[in-house]
Amino acid sequence: MLEGLRKNISLAEYSTIRIGGPARYLVKIDSPDQIKPAVDWAAENNHQYFVLGDGSNTLFDDSGYSGLVLHNQILGYEWTESGDKVRVKVGSGENWDSLVEACIDRGLSGIEAMSGIPGQVGSTPIQNVGAYGQEVSRHIESVEAICLKTFKPKVFTADECGFGYRTSRFKTSDKNSYYVTSVNFAFTKKTEPKILYQELFHYVKQNLRYKEIKTIPGQLAAIRKAVLAIRATKSMVVSAGDLNSHSLGSFFVNPIVDKDQLQAVHDTLTAEQKETFRAHKAAGRYKLSAAWLIERSGFSKGFKHKSAMLSKNHCLALCNPGKASSNDVKELSGMIQAAVKDKWGIELEPEPGFVAP
Repeated sequence: MLEGLRKNISLAEYSTIRIGGPARYLVKIDSPDQIKPAVDWAAENNHQYFVLGDGSNTLFDDSGYSGLVLHNQILGYEWTESGDKVRVKVGSGENWDSLVEACIDRGLSGIEAMSGIPGQVGSTPIQNVGAYGQEVSRHIESVEAICLKTFKPKVFTADECGFGYRTSRFKTSDKNSYYVTSVNFAFTKKTEPKILYQELFHYVKQNLRYKEIKTIPGQLAAIRKAVLAIRATKSMVVSAGDLNSHSLGSFFVNPIVDKDQLQAVHDTLTAEQKETFRAHKAAGRYKLSAAWLIERSGFSKGFKHKSAMLSKNHCLALCNPGKASSNDVKELSGMIQAAVKDKWGIELEPEPGFVAP
């Protein structure tokens, strides 16, 4: 029997949307050495397996999962300094927001605008997590992983990770091929933080007297405070008392379109819609707001389908206000995708992974 194996564990307790039936088996992985025995046990017993982090980007089925869940708990920080560089190797099971706070405490800028994002450090390179103008890939030097076929360790440099907008090789060509064990970050000392997002800039300017703060740690702390406050107003900070936060965060990726697609959308806009429509140019293509498209396809904040609901504070979040099933969420997601496709000709891509029984 696999050491530490547990049976019939409710997956709803391991997901921020609080949906999911029982996992037939679950084992905690707190060392890279435990990965091979767990995968071998699953193979020997004809079970599929699934690697789980904090469940902030995963929708489980109501019937549960019939195989083995490997719950990632690989921890640890290793800080080193060389010249003006500060590097840190972080265990993949560490909490992402705790890393953000640790960097702010050391006066290291670059990820402060990603405060409050739920999930583990090991998940961030997979999704190339970003918020308010920052992306995690800008400070990743390398990703350490175990190949799930050979069980040999491999180090991927940042260039080898295939980072793109909310994606990487670990989400595309090498999906489910590697178990990320640690992530290596690099920061430059005494780098003044930059506010790259208009909403954040206005909040800091109006509420925190940012210009009067002279120290970098003070500025970073002010940005973090602002980000957490903004996210809280949108129910994007997980809170037991806020039913709108019982979600998987932003459910859809902002679509990236080419010039012809952009023109096709623009040709259908009314005069009123043109006042609020925005397209942000990036590498010869254009990023549109999924939230804008959704709201103007007939889905306002608070829209309900069965027991699933669009958050009353952010229409990108599909939430479980109490008794929503996985099918309720999937149906609502499909309704939104179909409506946006029909009205704007744009395919919305879900961010969360759907785990079949």
